[in-house]
Amino acid sequence: MQETFQALRNRYRQQWKHSLARERENREKLWLMMRLLNAAEGHFRQTVETGQLARHTLEQQTLMTKARRELNAVLGVNALSRPINPNA
Repeated sequence: MQETFQALRNRYRQQWKHSLARERENREKLWLMMRLLNAAEGHFRQTVETGQLARHTLEQQTLMTKARRELNAVLGVNALSRPINPNA
């Protein structure tokens, strides 16, 4: 993931470097994009480092498993092995 952020950062920096001084609006957009990229990378790093992403994934998996079990009980079938046909 770090490579992705760095590649984007390099691309924006190169575009800014090769832009003309009179292209003020374009240069400002590139500057803003780099700022937003830094903010997104910081948020992503914090999320990963604190384990929130892992915890969220585990919670989602637990909820899906519980929903499948409840659906299995209601339908009286193995909802884990059979896809549900919404048109049935």
